[in-house]
Amino acid sequence: MPLSDPNPVSVRRGVIADAEAACDAVRRSILELCALDHENDPTTLQQWLANKTPGWFEHLLTAQDRSCVVAVRVDRVCGLGQLNHSGDVGLLYVAPEARFLGASSLMLDWLESETIHLGIEILRLNSTRTAKSFYLGRGYVEAGEPIPGFGITIQFPLMKSLRSASTPGS
Repeated sequence: MPLSDPNPVSVRRGVIADAEAACDAVRRSILELCALDHENDPTTLQQWLANKTPGWFEHLLTAQDRSCVVAVRVDRVCGLGQLNHSGDVGLLYVAPEARFLGASSLMLDWLESETIHLGIEILRLNSTRTAKSFYLGRGYVEAGEPIPGFGITIQFPLMKSLRSASTPGS
């Protein structure tokens, strides 16, 4: 995030009132930022966006077995991250206008802290081609062969050990 940014990004736990704005941010992220993955293929986009509705986000934000974080800039939700309490990142998307402002890093930091708080030592996720270098730069490593995603997309299984971060005295 640039030091001179007069509108910095912050993060907080997501609440049900964030559902509509989170849905909008995620849908625009997929449409505009993940073109490398979906190549504007209509069938792929239809599959990827099918469940990205405000109602689905309300469910994510209130589920007892998940934790959600939102990125906020100028009082507007500009990203969403979601952690299954089994240790899997289900979502991490940022709206196009918040890209390269630190929102993804702040949300991932929050999700990693939440994982440690839950006593989970390994965080897993399936990355898009678009986000793979971001995760590798954050210490994630490949955890298997690529797998099919929505339509023509490919997902890259990644993982990160948080063991040293959760061990007292390390």
